[in-house]
Amino acid sequence: MKHSEKKEVRLIYDLVDIAILPAALMILSKVLSITAINYFLGLDWSVRSVANSVFSIGLVYNSVEDAVLVSSYSNLFMFVTIIAGCMVVTGKSLLLNHRRASPYFVLKLAKYDLLHLLSSSFHIYKEAFVWTAFLIISTVYTFVSFLLGMTYGWVATMTLLFTLIFIWIMVQNIEEELLFNNYK
Repeated sequence: MKHSEKKEVRLIYDLVDIAILPAALMILSKVLSITAINYFLGLDWSVRSVANSVFSIGLVYNSVEDAVLVSSYSNLFMFVTIIAGCMVVTGKSLLLNHRRASPYFVLKLAKYDLLHLLSSSFHIYKEAFVWTAFLIISTVYTFVSFLLGMTYGWVATMTLLFTLIFIWIMVQNIEEELLFNNYK
């Protein structure tokens, strides 16, 4: 195997490794929010076999309104969970990038033996790429759910708007990093 092929394999391995957390949080937030909404609103539901579905079983509610309510708020909670992860990565890119960290901040980290928190731009932007991909996936999922009549329009609009804002922030961040590298 050539050296460049090893780098490509390593990159794919890293991306898959990074993707485990957002994937798990996406699924967990969806399941927990459905459970919480059903419990706190006291909705009647059952688990049944569903024909013509991706999954062989599904939740069935007494009314379409209940199903739309649960779907809308669980999609919103899933999206908020993923965008929170995106914001953490953005914070890391601003504060814990070893190229951007101020000497004072580095000294503070060293004082508390926290220098391991500093990361390279390459690692941070791999994380940002993966989290942004999951943000886009959750937005597309929510928007498709809206088109199928299973999510409120305001939820789909908010997820789309916040996704576009986050992507714009990340592009600005990456552009700033590229400019910083060119002038260094």
